[in-house]
Parts: sequence; C-alpha cells; structure tokens
Amino acid sequence: MCWWTIRITRQQIQTTILVGLKDYEGLRGWVNKPGTDGTVVIAGTSIDTAKLVLDFSKPPEDPSSNHYEWAYQNPPDDFAFGVIAGVDHGSIVEPASPKSGDKGMVGGLILRALKTKSPQDFTKLVNDLEQYTADCYHKTGKPRFQQFILHAVDDLDAPIRDFNVEFFVFRPNRMSRKGLADDSQLDKQEKEFSQEVNEILTRSFHTNQTDPSFRRFLVDLEEIRVFMTKVEEALGAKPALSMRVHVPKIDDGIQYETKSLQNIVIHDASGTLKPPKNFFYENTTTFIELRVNRFNNYVHIGVKPRKH
Repeated sequence: MCWWTIRITRQQIQTTILVGLKDYEGLRGWVNKPGTDGTVVIAGTSIDTAKLVLDFSKPPEDPSSNHYEWAYQNPPDDFAFGVIAGVDHGSIVEPASPKSGDKGMVGGLILRALKTKSPQDFTKLVNDLEQYTADCYHKTGKPRFQQFILHAVDDLDAPIRDFNVEFFVFRPNRMSRKGLADDSQLDKQEKEFSQEVNEILTRSFHTNQTDPSFRRFLVDLEEIRVFMTKVEEALGAKPALSMRVHVPKIDDGIQYETKSLQNIVIHDASGTLKPPKNFFYENTTTFIELRVNRFNNYVHIGVKPRKH
C-alpha cells in the first residue's frame, strides 16, 4: 500500500503520494521483486505518466508521416511524491512513534500534507520530498525504475494479441531526419550491443492474461545508464535506441502490413533529432501504443461481379 493525501480547495488540488522502498523480510521475502515495495511497482504509484504513440501504419516515403508522438498526460496540478526507505507495502500503514526513524516519518509527512494550505507551502513539500527521495536512493543504493505498458492495435483500433518488440542500438549517423533507423547495415559492435540492450529491456516482460495486446515491463534505469555509457565509449559517439515491432499473420487471408514496420528511433542521446527523443524517465509509467495496418484478402470490392 502507498499513502495518498488529497486536499481539494477552490484554488487547487494538492496531492501527496508516499511509497515504501524496503523489501519484505522473513517468509514474505520470497515475493520481493526489484522496483517494488514488496507488492506494488514503485514507478506505478506515481501519477507522473506519459503516452508515446509509435505509428507503424504510415509508409516511410510519406513526407507528412509522423511516426512518433509524445502525448503527455499531466495531473491537474503539481503533486508531491516521496519514496520512504525504511518501510515496505505493509509497514507504511502501521502506526509508529516519531522516534522510529523512516517509519516514523510517514505519519509526520501525512499530517504535514493535510495541513498544507498555501501553494507556497505545498511547493516546499514537493521539493522536500524530492530531496528526501534522492537521499533514500543514495543511502540504500537501490536503483530507480520506469514502468512501461505496451498496447498493440491495428489501424482500426482493434487489439493485436500476438506481437513482440525488438530494440536496437546504433550510431547516430544511421538515423533519418524522420526519426527512422536502418538496422540492416549494423556492424558487429552495434549488433552485439543491440542484443544486449534487447535482453535488458525485455527481461521482465509480462503479458496480460485477459488481453494479450497489453504487455508490461520494468526497466532498471541505472543499468541502462551504465550500458549507454559503455556503448558511447565503444562506438565513439552518443548512441541512439530504436524499436521495431514484429506481428505474425493471422492466416493466409488476414495479415498485417509488415513492410511498414519501420525501426523507429525512441531515444537519441546525441541530440541529433529535433525535437530531441528521450525514452527514459525515472519513477514514471510510460504508455506505448503501437499502431500497425491490417488487411485481408477475403473481401473484394469492385464494379463487376465475380464468378465462383
């Protein structure tokens, strides 16, 4: 569980979110997973979210095509977010004395959030929690994560239940002005790094059992930072990261337009593309919508009847 306190006034909505950073101990420890408080994903408790649309349904030669679009989903007002080092999903809601360290801070922070009235006081709370969260990660040595939710649909918004994605790393000179990448010309180093980053990013993929068109994965941003630094040193240039989607045909009559599945740049550390492409944001949930054309050979439209 995480704590939410919301104050609604005529001037603003003040939201405070507190979540634990500590793993479960004892027998409950077997359920611990990286990036969680023992139960919930820490990055998922924040309301700091964004949506990225990767449109694979537009042909690359179309000059008006925009294959990449960020659609930020901002909360109604700024919010306070704090990660507390000494508590887990259960202990964050347990009563504690003010002298019990990090655990005792939870009650004090909740009271402070509820008593905060002016925008100036709330801004100070936001800044204090940001600093406290940074100190918690530094003190514990735990990495920060980002949660990604993938959703694949066709050009009519129907879900695509069977698909997979692949990530590539390459030198920035392989990018086109439209933010597409040519993965057919990768050299040996780029291929090896692409395989490594693909393993990092797809390590914790989970498919929704009710609707397989949804997938979720977590990314350790410290691991990505170290990896990108290593790639830059090896390639002698700030690398770029791209994503390609693979969709098998449903049957001989219903298929997806695989020729349009371009390799779209999602992160450009070199700053070559304008506007800049950045894929990684700590303690956030990023929704990624993948759009792919579907066609069928069963239906034919014409002005003359066909003989059967």
